[in-house]
Amino acid sequence: MTNAEWPTVDWTAFAAQGVGPREILLAARTRHQLSDRVRQLDPARIALLADATPILSPEGDLKTWVADQLAGLDIAVDRVTLPASTTADEKAVETAVAGCRDADLVVTVGSGTISDIGKVA
Repeated sequence: MTNAEWPTVDWTAFAAQGVGPREILLAARTRHQLSDRVRQLDPARIALLADATPILSPEGDLKTWVADQLAGLDIAVDRVTLPASTTADEKAVETAVAGCRDADLVVTVGSGTISDIGKVA
């Protein structure tokens, strides 16, 4: 499927239902707000979406660190891991959507590609 063949999505319908990015945080040490932000949203189930490429941070691999933070919240977490160097193709999007389907909250950790896939999922 080429970009020209992708259907147009009316995001206003999703936003009216509370679906879509509610908040995007960009700042130094934002990752340290993760547990508090997730608790405020009070989800019953979380999907952690990432690819298999490590992201080095002061705490080690950022994806492992995020998974550990979420595990400490006593909330069900489904890890959805796409292959390293994932592109936003139909298969990757379908895998992400299927893996995130039952989640109340999707936490995406990764590049612009993974972030974009997470928005769709």
